[in-house]
Amino acid sequence: MGSPSQGMTDAGVEEAFESPPRSRHAFAKAVSSGRTVIVCDSPPLDGSARAAGFLDIRGWAFSRAGLDGVFVYLDGLRYNARLGVLRTDLGDVLGVDLTRSGFDLTIELAAGQEGPRAVTVVARGTDGHAVGVHGMVDCRPEPELAVASRGREEGAGPAGESLEAPGLGAAELDWSLRERVLIAQAEASASDADARAARLEAARSLRLLQLAEDRRREVESSLSWRITRPLRLAKRMLRAARRTLRPARRALRRLR
Repeated sequence: MGSPSQGMTDAGVEEAFESPPRSRHAFAKAVSSGRTVIVCDSPPLDGSARAAGFLDIRGWAFSRAGLDGVFVYLDGLRYNARLGVLRTDLGDVLGVDLTRSGFDLTIELAAGQEGPRAVTVVARGTDGHAVGVHGMVDCRPEPELAVASRGREEGAGPAGESLEAPGLGAAELDWSLRERVLIAQAEASASDADARAARLEAARSLRLLQLAEDRRREVESSLSWRITRPLRLAKRMLRAARRTLRPARRALRRLR
C-alpha cells in the first residue's frame, strides 16, 4: 500500500491499535526486534496541553517492515502526518537507524473545536501492526495574539512588566510585538474577512518561528548539541522560518 498524502483528511472510525510498551526494557526490545513503535513528543496527551489556533503534533515512529502511515484522529476525521522528518537527536539506537523516523502534522482548528478534544495518534506498519497513543488536548480555534495591555487587563501582570513568550528570543519577541500592533491596525481599517486572513497568516508565521526555536532548544539540550551540524541545521530552519514572514508582512502593509 502506498504512503498516504500528507495532511489529507477523511472521515472514519478509529482503527484498532495496541498501546506502546510502558517500560524502557520492553520498548527497547520492541525497537530492536523491528516491531512498530510510536512516541508522541508533543503535545502531551494527559490533558495539560493547550492548542490555540493550531494543533501541532510531533514525534517519531518506526517499523522494520516500513510504515503504512501515521494517522491522527480528531473529531471524527483522520489526518495523515508527514513522515521521514529528520531526528538527529535519535540517530542509531540498538543498531536501528532512527534518523528519519520523525513525523509531524499541523491541524488548523475550526469553529466549534473548542474545549477538551480527544486526540489519537496511530502508527501502522505495512505488516498491519498498529500501535497508538490516546489522550486529551484543550483546544481553542482562535490564535492567542494578546498584546501587553490585554495581558494587564486580564491580570497577567502589573503595568511595566515585560511580556515574555516561551520559545522566542529577544529579537523574535520584539518582532512579535510589532506584528501584533500591525495586526490590530489592519483589523481596524480592513474588512472582517481580510483582517481574519491577515491574522491567520501572521499566526502561521509566528508558529513557524516557535517551532524552529523549539527545535533548536531540543538540539541544544540533547547529547547531540555538541555536534555543530545539528546547530547549523537549526539555524537554517530559523532563517527559513523568517523568510516565510515576508509574504505576511507585505499582506499587512497592503491592508494598512
